[in-house]
Order: sequence, then C-alpha cells, then structure tokens
Amino acid sequence: MFIFFELGALLFLLYIVGKIIYKKKITKHYTFLKVLTNFLVIMVSNALLMIVLSVILFAYFLLMPVSEEVVSNYKLPTVQILIGILIFIFITAILQFQIRKKIIKKYDFLKLDVEDYEICEYFIQWLTIYVVIYQFLFEGLSKIVNLIPELKEDYSQLFAVLLSPQNINFVIQPLLIATWVLVVMEKISLRNKLE
Repeated sequence: MFIFFELGALLFLLYIVGKIIYKKKITKHYTFLKVLTNFLVIMVSNALLMIVLSVILFAYFLLMPVSEEVVSNYKLPTVQILIGILIFIFITAILQFQIRKKIIKKYDFLKLDVEDYEICEYFIQWLTIYVVIYQFLFEGLSKIVNLIPELKEDYSQLFAVLLSPQNINFVIQPLLIATWVLVVMEKISLRNKLE
C-alpha cells in the first residue's frame, strides 16, 4: 500500500517540477507527466516487441537443423553475445520507430516536441543510473549485513567498510542525480524564459 503513496508522491513532484519550470505556460505544467506516460508506453511496447522477436528467434533456432555434436562443441564468445544483443536492440528500435510513426499520425496526443524528447532522454539516463545504484546498494547492504558480527568487535573495520569507494558511491550518486535534475530544470526554465 505504501508503494502507491510513493508513486503518487513521485507523480505529484513531477507535476511540481513542470509547474516550476513552465510558470506562465499553464498548458505545459503536465509536460513531465506526459513525457513519463509516453516513456512508459514506449518501454512496455518495446518489451512486448522484444518478447515477440525473442519467440521468433527461438523458433528459428529450434527449426534450424544442427547436429548435436556441433551444438555441444560450440562456444559462443562474449563479444558475439554482446554484438548479438546490440543487433537485437537496434532491430527493436527500428521496428518501434516505424510503428510509432504510423500510430502518431492517428493519435496526435502521442506526439512529442523536441523538448519532450530531451526530457525523455533525461528520464532514461536517470533511470539507468538509478538502477545501477540500486544494484550496488543491495549488493553492498548484503555484504555489510554479513560483516555485522565482525564489525561489533573491530571498529577500524567498520570505518573501512563505511569509507570504501563502493559505499561512498551510495552517497555521491544520489547527490549527482539530484544536481543533474536541478541543472535540467534550470536549463529548461531558462530556455522557456528566452522564448
């Protein structure tokens, strides 16, 4: 239940950001919410498209005749896996671009302007960094929880854990993201004052 409160607070804060940035442009107060909604629609449709492409690719490999000896002796290098993933990503993006071009012609409310796309890029960057921080945080917390019995006996080890680069990263990254959000707000606000 608390998650709904947090999501509501986040949406409210995005509205406040829009209101602060676009003071006199009342119609733009919902820009961040509009971009977030579009971003989520794009993410969900990309996920669905990737699932469909994965099923097609999986079916192709199942139907392709290959001897068991070739399969058991073949090792796929990491570089090939990464290039394959990159190809998969670009195919998804190209298909999504073509699909959205047709849909946007029919549904005008899905159309974004240049500034909306810029905000969407910021959401992607912030979310990417947030996911990395989230991953580091929980890895770090699990290590700290495992060290608690040892830390009670030796305070020097407590400081070593707290001051390790990985744990300092937990403090620095949120500060950097907050600064980034502020810079984006000021940049967009300044641009709108000049218009």
